[in-house]
Amino acid sequence: MNNYPEVVAKIASDYLERVKSQLRLVPAHEQGEFLREIESHLFEAYQQTPGEDDVARILAVLRNFGEPAEVVADRLPGAMVRSGTKHNLPLYVVGGILIALLAFPWDRPAPGCWWACWPRWQASWSRITRLQAASSWSAR
Repeated sequence: MNNYPEVVAKIASDYLERVKSQLRLVPAHEQGEFLREIESHLFEAYQQTPGEDDVARILAVLRNFGEPAEVVADRLPGAMVRSGTKHNLPLYVVGGILIALLAFPWDRPAPGCWWACWPRWQASWSRITRLQAASSWSAR
């Protein structure tokens, strides 16, 4: 690490570790290059920031840089797009099938499934016969 005071070095290394955790899907050689670049930008910004308190200076620099997730998303859009292809595809397929099964209307039986339709058919048939009986009775 660059020549920071001890407290500032701890703060900067913590920030870099958080950036590194956001880069877990990026290839290792790109991670190292990106972290070295961020570290050099941090050190330059720290050196250029006026002030007497070292901790306040590094905190101002980190505030200007932004959250690690934002820094990674802003500076490595191509790597982030490529990293999206490395997810576990079979898990997504199983999840999609599970969602499709749960979205299936299980309250209605499949067509041609007479055993599942029997209670409804029986109730409908009894209504129909009652209506026919009532209409034929009133027609007389």
